[in-house]
Amino acid sequence: MGNKEVKILLIGPRYSPEKKNVGGATLSFELIVDYFNEKNISYQLVDTQKYQGAKGFLYLLFSSLVRVAKVDVIFMNTSQKGIKYFAPIINLMAILFGKKIIFRPFGGALKAMYEESGSFGKWVFENSIMKADILYLQTNILMNFFAPKSKNCIQLKTARSQPDQVYSRGNIEYRKRLLFVGHVKQTKGIDELIQANELLDESYVLDIYGPIGDRKYQNLADDKKG
Repeated sequence: MGNKEVKILLIGPRYSPEKKNVGGATLSFELIVDYFNEKNISYQLVDTQKYQGAKGFLYLLFSSLVRVAKVDVIFMNTSQKGIKYFAPIINLMAILFGKKIIFRPFGGALKAMYEESGSFGKWVFENSIMKADILYLQTNILMNFFAPKSKNCIQLKTARSQPDQVYSRGNIEYRKRLLFVGHVKQTKGIDELIQANELLDESYVLDIYGPIGDRKYQNLADDKKG
């Protein structure tokens, strides 16, 4: 192939200030897009956040289908839901068009999703995601579980660009205040945070800030200790 430029189809959730959809997945994907732009890497893009529901699924399907023939590699960045419902279709497209496929699931719940799937779900998973040319995973737990099962598993930890300004607490007395900022849902370790806080005495305070992702945390604001 010589020095042929590799063309890539990026699939993932773009950040939109209007939709206020900031989160770990959107920020991580924006870093990928920024990197491609900085390095002048040729790519086409499908935004998985453009539409929701059935309209969003059809948009993703059609947008990917019309672009896949024009690229060499499909690089899908997706949530647990996308891995379960959309990744197998993208994998089939890659096979039919003879393209390389890369999957990058966000978060650490992939192992639980696989274990909770039925026999058919596991078969689909093993014959799509695990046979990707590259499967990027974030955590050591996921690597230890999936590496022996997958074709080519590589760890890609979550990272953020270093801020221009350095912030420092300075010599401030520790006030026993614990702070969580993020999506309030079980997969973020909220249960573990609450359990750990209950082991501490009343001088410690745990503050949790962020949009509630699981309904069971709706009454968390009424918990004096949480």
